[in-house]
Amino acid sequence: MPFFSSGSKDSLKKFYDKDPKVLGSGNFAKVYKATVKNDHEVKKPDGTFEKLPKGMLVAIKDIDKAKVEDMNDITREIEVMEQIEPHRAALDVIEERIAGIESTLADAAERRDAALAVVDAELAVDEAHRVELAEAVDPGLLATYEELRARLGGVGAAVLDGRRCMGCHIELPSADAQVIRGAPESDVVTCTECGRILIR
Repeated sequence: MPFFSSGSKDSLKKFYDKDPKVLGSGNFAKVYKATVKNDHEVKKPDGTFEKLPKGMLVAIKDIDKAKVEDMNDITREIEVMEQIEPHRAALDVIEERIAGIESTLADAAERRDAALAVVDAELAVDEAHRVELAEAVDPGLLATYEELRARLGGVGAAVLDGRRCMGCHIELPSADAQVIRGAPESDVVTCTECGRILIR
């Protein structure tokens, strides 16, 4: 009995009367005995064609194409995994480095927050001390200082070093510096260049 692989389901019904009894089976196909319904040619495994006359008994292999396609999908997935595998070690190294960087950043952020907390605490103490000292200062002088401080970048008073105002870093004319130094200690003197209150 000649043996042939079937084509599509439609061609199987068109050319053969299949006996429902299964002669044998495998993972992807079942073998049946069948009778040729119409004269036709089939292609053999070696590439040649053979004419099958009507009424001839043959064995046909009915392939389950869905199972074959599933196996092809699995094969393709395995091939993709094999292509990815050589890069997995490199990816692991990169992920480890990223984890290290994230840990370093977290530590840095923690140290920054701790330092900012210390600074905030020190500023709070300084501000409380400043308020305490301001209570002893003449209100008019304090208002002038606050106005200068707001207008001149946060520095309302500066030391006079020789003839140089350390607020604007400009040397005053000798005559102006002499007048300032000769003024009584109780007098409030200002820089003739920037207007800051000078500390003598």
